[in-house]
Parts: sequence; C-alpha cells; structure tokens
Amino acid sequence: MTSGSEETLDEVDAETVAWELGEGARIDRFVIRRSVGSGGMGVVFAAYDPELDRNIALKLLHSGHDEGQTRLLREARAMAKLSHPNVIAIHDVGVHEGKVFLAMELIEGLTLRGWFAQGPHAWIEVVRVFVMAGRGLAAAHDKGLVHRDFKPENVMLDAEGRVRVMDFGLVQSVERPVSDVATDRRADGLAVELTQRGRAMGTPAYMAPEQHQGTATDLRTDQFAFCIALFEALHGERPFAGDSPATLMVAVIDGAIRTPTKRRVPAWLRRVVRRGLAVDPDQRWPSMHALLAEIERGQARVRVQRGIFAVVAVAAIGGAGWAWHAWTERRASAECERLGEEIAELWPQRIDEVRAGLAASGIPDADATVERILPWLDRWTEAWRVTRTETCAADPDRMSPITRARIEACLEVQRRETEAVVDALERATAQLAGDAVSTVAVMQSPADCADELRLGRASWPDPDQLEAVTEIRGRIGRARVLNRTGRLEEALAEVEALEPDVEALGWAPLGAELEMRKGDNLSDLGRFDEAEPVLRQAYYSAGQAGADLTAAEAATLLVHVVGYSLARHEEGLRWGEQATMHLARVGAEDGLEASMLANSIAGIHFDRGELAEAKAQVERALEVQEPLLGSDHPVLATPIHNLGGLARAAGRYDEAQQLYRRAIAIRRAALGLDHLGLVGSYSSLAAIHLERGEHDEAERLLRDALAIVDLRLPTDHADHALVINALAAVHRAKGELDDAVRLYTEAIGILERTLGSDHPEIAATLNNLGNAYDDRNEYDRAGPLHERALAIWEKAYGADHPYLAGALTSLGDTRWHEGRYTEAIALLERALAIREGRETPREQLGQTRFMLARALWDGAGDRTRAREL
Repeated sequence: MTSGSEETLDEVDAETVAWELGEGARIDRFVIRRSVGSGGMGVVFAAYDPELDRNIALKLLHSGHDEGQTRLLREARAMAKLSHPNVIAIHDVGVHEGKVFLAMELIEGLTLRGWFAQGPHAWIEVVRVFVMAGRGLAAAHDKGLVHRDFKPENVMLDAEGRVRVMDFGLVQSVERPVSDVATDRRADGLAVELTQRGRAMGTPAYMAPEQHQGTATDLRTDQFAFCIALFEALHGERPFAGDSPATLMVAVIDGAIRTPTKRRVPAWLRRVVRRGLAVDPDQRWPSMHALLAEIERGQARVRVQRGIFAVVAVAAIGGAGWAWHAWTERRASAECERLGEEIAELWPQRIDEVRAGLAASGIPDADATVERILPWLDRWTEAWRVTRTETCAADPDRMSPITRARIEACLEVQRRETEAVVDALERATAQLAGDAVSTVAVMQSPADCADELRLGRASWPDPDQLEAVTEIRGRIGRARVLNRTGRLEEALAEVEALEPDVEALGWAPLGAELEMRKGDNLSDLGRFDEAEPVLRQAYYSAGQAGADLTAAEAATLLVHVVGYSLARHEEGLRWGEQATMHLARVGAEDGLEASMLANSIAGIHFDRGELAEAKAQVERALEVQEPLLGSDHPVLATPIHNLGGLARAAGRYDEAQQLYRRAIAIRRAALGLDHLGLVGSYSSLAAIHLERGEHDEAERLLRDALAIVDLRLPTDHADHALVINALAAVHRAKGELDDAVRLYTEAIGILERTLGSDHPEIAATLNNLGNAYDDRNEYDRAGPLHERALAIWEKAYGADHPYLAGALTSLGDTRWHEGRYTEAIALLERALAIREGRETPREQLGQTRFMLARALWDGAGDRTRAREL
C-alpha cells in the first residue's frame, strides 16, 4: 500500500476519468509515474520530483466550485506548514488546471486496516502504534486543524514501524463554519460496507455524534474517531453496532457501546477509551495530549506491576517454600523495576515544562519542535529504563559486582547530561529551540553503558573512588551540555569550578578529562591560543595515565585547533596520527570517535586545497557514522553536504547535486521544512543551477533559503548576508547588474557589522562586487575591491590557497581592461599556478588560461604561449 491512496476506493466518476493523467505527464514540476487510486476527494498518483530527485505521492483534489477551491488551497497550505514525524509530509501545494494538488511524502507500507488484518496484536503493541498516530493528530490540533476523517485507512505504518497520519482530505480549521462542514460531508459521500459486527464500515463508522447530527465539530471530534479505531484494534470489533447507516447513527448518538468479548484489555485502558467515546464532547478528554498522557501513565504502571503478577501466580501453586522464593524474587523484581522507572521523573514528566520553554523562546514552530524531539527523548528514556532494570536484575553469576557498578555509574552520568538537556530546553533561547532536534539527536544511547567493549575502553577508578568520580563526571557532562547548547561562558565557569575537587581526589584520568573539556570550551569560544596548551596538557596527562580514549579525544581536538583554526597544517596532521594510535590501542577505529577525527583531518586537507584527501576523510567519517546512527540520522547530513561541496569544487556537478539533495531530504525529514541547516544546502544546490545557466531554479532555491533565514535569524546575522550574496550572483548572471550591486553592497554591510572588516567570509563578497563593477565597465571601482579581497585571503590562508586564485583572476581581468598588461600577466600567471597545482573545475581553469592568453597576446606579444594556453 502506498501513501496517499485509500484501501477501499470509490468508483472513478466521469469527472475523474476526464482529468486523470498518464505516465510522463506533468503537474507543475512533478512527473506522473502511475495512478495509485481515486476517492471522493480526488485522484492520487505516484510521481517524481526532479528538483529534489525523489518519488512522491501527488493528490489532485476535486473542488466543486471556486469558493471550495479557494478553501481547499488555503487549508492545504496550512497542512503543508505542519511538520511532524507522525504526519505525512506535504512538500508542495498549488493549482493545476483549476484543481488543487498536494505533493506528499511517498510511503511504502501498510495502512492500519492492513495491519489489523495481520493481527490480532497484543494490546501493548496496539498502544505503541496508536500513541504515534495520536501524536500526529495532536500536532495538527496544536495548529488549530481538525482532521474530521480519522480512520484506519488514513494511517500508514512503514517498514520500520513508524506511523504517519495522512489524507487530511476533510481537514478544517477550528474556526470553520458548520455550513462548510455539511457541504464537505456531502462531497465525501456516505458509501459504506456494512456487517452486523461492523468490521468493514466506511467513513460513517468513525464519525462522532456531532458529525452524524450535522452540528459543530472541533478537536474532540477527532478524539472520538481515534478512540473508535483504538477500540477496534484492541477488541477486534468497533464499539457501535449497526446494520445500516441509520441504526449505526442511532447507536453512536445514544452512546450504545457494545461489551467486547473477544480479547482481554486492561481495565484502565478500557476506561481511557470509553471516556474518549463520550457522546457529549465536554465529557471527553480535554485534548489529544491529555488522552495520550493518560495512556502513557497507564503503561508506566503496568511495567512496575508486571513482575509482581508473575511471582504471585508461582506462589499460589508452589506451596510455602515456593512462596518464599517467589516473594523474594517479587521484591527484587519490583525494586529493579522501580529503579528503572525513576527516569520518568526526568522524562516524560517534564514534557509540559519543555513545551512551555520552547513556546517562550519565540520560535514560530514551537509545537512542531516538541513533537519532533519526543521520539528521540522517548527512545532515550526507554533505553535508560531497560538498561537500568536489566542491570539490576542480572544474574550475579553472569555479571560481576564491578561491572554492575560501572554500568550504573555510566547510566548516572548519562542521566545528568540528559537532565541538563531538558533544563536547557525549558529555558531555551530562540537559537537553541531552533536546533532542539539536533541537540537531542546526539545524546549517547544508554544501551552503550552495558556494552562490554565500550566499558573496557573507558578508564575506571578503584571501587572506593567510583562514587566520587561519577559525581564529578556527571558535573563535567552537564558542562558539556551547557557548551553544546550555546552557554559557552557558563560551561567554562562550571569546568573551572571543578578543578579543586578533581585535584583533591587525585585520580589522574579524571584530571585529564577535565582539562580536555576546558580546552574544548576555550576552542568553542574562539580562544585558540589558550586552548592549545590546555589540550596538550590533557593529552600528555591522559597518555601517562593510560587513558587512551581521553588522549585520542584531546588529540582530535588539537587537530582542529592547531591544524585548522591556527592553520599549522602539518602539525595538525601529526596530532591526527597520535589520535589514530590511541584509538587503535582500544579497538575504537570504527567508533564515532574515529568519525570525529576523520572530519577534523578533512578540514585541514580542504584548507590546503587537497580535495581528494579531504574527500577520502569525509567518506571515512560517513562510513563509520551510517551503520552506527542509521541512514536518516540528522548528523549524517553534514558529511553528505560536505561531500557535495568537495564534488562541486572538483567540477563534478551531477555528483554534487545528488549529495546536496540527499542532505536536504535528511534535514527536512528530521528537522522540519524551515530548519536553518537547509540554508547551506539550498544555497549550494542553487550554485550548481547557476553554473548550468538555470537561473530561475537557482533563484527559487535561494528565495526558499532567504525565507528560512528571515524567519529564524535577525536581519544583521552573517548567514543572512551569505544568502543575499548568492542571490546577487543570480542577478549578475541574468545581467541585472544594478540589483546585483545593491545586494552585494547590502551583504558586505552586514558582514562588516557582524564579523569585522577583515574577516575571511567578507572576501568572497568583496570580490563578487568587484566582478559586478567589472561587468559595468567601472574598473576604477572594481580594482580596489579585488585587491582588498586578495589581501584578506592571503593574510588568512597564505600565498597559494585556492581561494586566492579567484581574486587573482578577477584582478588580472580588471588590469587587462585598464591596459595594465604587465600587472595582468603577473597576476594571472600566479592564479594559473595555483589552479594547475590542484584539482580544479575545468570552467575555472579554462577561465584563467583564457585571460592569461589574452593578456600575453595583447601585452607581451608572446603569441606562441598564448596559443598553447
């Protein structure tokens, strides 16, 4: 089954036949592959999006009349703004030949109806699936949208078990008038399949009393439909019987819920569902959030009770001796369950505080952000609970007391770090709130604490010092979170405050860990000259203490600080060799630590213009990360984007385009449609379209990037300037030179105010503005701009960096136009030497050769060499 289709399809009416499209036809930019199906609201196609190189589901809607089309378009656009892991993503909305279309995520999987058919399923599994569906509905409700057609056919379950609510075909805003609702109801039709037990009912089987009566609907209408479907999944039959639409309607309006007989379901869960089926909307749960919270509380109680019920049964059978054994096992099991459940005090109990904190941050999609972080925090919490419980209950013959203590210590440090993350989210700045998903996505899995290999790599004190070391490691972990969430000065103060306690404890590996964290803080503050000696000391202290992982991490940080930030490339690469040695000692060559090292080394090679070496290192990082994190983890978007940049720098534009599109797809799915991480990928993809002369497509991508920057960042932010610079390049390519000059000048002003007048980021825009003046034949204004760009880059990167070739070529061209041929030749010879000495796109190399040949022909008279070039 494919997303966007319905399992039971209405017969295709005459209107549908008239506008159904064949393979290869286009709707907007989308290419039709095949018809998937049709229904009362429209027809669905499998289609292809050539812009982002992905398959989609495309739904073309009936509208009925102009007013209906306007409303459908408005509400479809409202749904397109809803980004949530449990709602099918709508990528685009528009009108084609008078019909509204929706370009949607294409999902291969089952509808819940198909999943029901594979059952029966245990109530625990049913609840797991429906909680995800409920979160999708709740996310729509948070945007003020009511689905009004929730049913098993409108929920997809993919191969990985992820649920998406779809087919918001009857969606309305909360403010919609009742008359509109009635009109839609007629349009959708009431064709149903009926049985005495209600197994195959159509849409009316999931309608609330207020829908049957044609009165006002609201958020609680969806709750009623949700609980009908949940009742059906739990019991194998729907709650209301009826052998015709009329008798069904009477049963629903009267609240005649049948008594289920087929499957056992906990009483607390039956009560939750019955409340959601109340005839009076005021008697239902106040919201989907409240309903889901009650289900999750019930699940938590069951986990605690599970072991107790098992041992009581044994005691009843086995007599006094067995009873005593069962009693002790019961107490031990209950205690272990209690220890595991302690994590609930951190999460999910603090979800309301996090929701309030993100809302107070001022970001426009706070509710959607909460829903995006929920799966990450839920998975982390469950992993912590399971690991803690299983460690407590482990057979002493299979787990030594020392191993148990180390696992518990590791879990405590992780709990402290996650507590710091939740604290930060509760008082989030706009910047942190906008990056909340990335923040929670990089939290270490608690399951790692029970990994014997990982435990063996770490450094551990004697048992009598373990508690004190764990306490300090927890505080170091909190400082690391402060640093990661942008509170850099506070993080440094926290680390420095720990120095007396660590010194008093006298355990050398802990001192090295603290020094390394301090050096990392200083580096993130941009204080590289101070960070270097601190990190060196951390490295030597760790090495002397035999703490190889800490030594490897310190050396990796030195690769970045010394080799990249301080531009001592050879020395940085030597630190990389040291880090590699320590990782090999503990068998961590394929761990995430190795991927961090590879990324740092890649930065040095890129800075030196060694594109092949940089590519090999980024590929190495990706090779390590993908199996450990999964192919759609947001962390992977960065190395994939970087590979795109390397391919583009080498002139491999098709390869670069594919990589940028993959990075975009990962970020959109994980982080939302307006996350700042998309800006760089949109801008880079636009640059490729610009290189190919596809100006309109480049401008469209940059307008999308600019919309995100406008939404997320202040006007004077440097990222704003970078997008404006790229947009100016499009105007220049189109010959709109006045617009290009205006935008370049605006970008330079922003960069000078935010970064300073000699920051390397400014040089490219200065050079670009000079090129625009060259195009206007204003060489007296172009030359000083090229000279300034050249001076900034040379000071920052040295005399033979690839960046300089662009400024040298531009300045050489200016000098040729001014008739200063000797200067032009010298500049262009230097540019050519740089570009021929490394992998360079053919277009750039050809440009420099042509300009040099022209200068030689006109100036020096060396026409033989000019012809050779």
